[in-house]
Amino acid sequence: MLKKKSLNAEEINNQNSRNRRKTSLSLPYEPVAKWEGKIYKLVDGTNFDQYMAALGVGPVLRKIGNSVRPVIALRKNGIYYSLITASDFTTTIQRFELCVPFDEFTLDGRQMRTTFSLYNNVLIQHQMGNIPSTIVREFHEDKMIAKYMVKDVEAVRVFQAADEEMCRLIWEANVAKRYQI
Repeated sequence: MLKKKSLNAEEINNQNSRNRRKTSLSLPYEPVAKWEGKIYKLVDGTNFDQYMAALGVGPVLRKIGNSVRPVIALRKNGIYYSLITASDFTTTIQRFELCVPFDEFTLDGRQMRTTFSLYNNVLIQHQMGNIPSTIVREFHEDKMIAKYMVKDVEAVRVFQAADEEMCRLIWEANVAKRYQI
């Protein structure tokens, strides 16, 4: 039979201190949310028409999709997030909980089962359906880079963080009045 060693108060404090250090090092570090309070406006992009074509979007909707200059905002309220995409053509609000699948009816008419995840200011949107696709949004201090992927096609769109006055005008024109937010 083994005897347990008795520890004095100093040895217990030292052991507790070592355990706290191990615990704190193993916890993931979540940086400050760079997207909070910002609205991003589309300023540049590549390959978006090919991305929409790979999704099966017809030429008329592709022409509209390429001409629209949306603004995007990500908001958090408790455990729920809202991804707001607004333009002169339409406004969509996707309300979701991270890592919880939900039904999404896309602007191009696809019925998808969508899941969002967020880590280190990167929002990943997986859309599962007839033609699965993924959208990865990387939030930076002054911009958001969105990568749209389907099959072997990748499109990139760059959104610039709007200044405060621009944010207010965009928000009022496209979201607040329509949805009484």
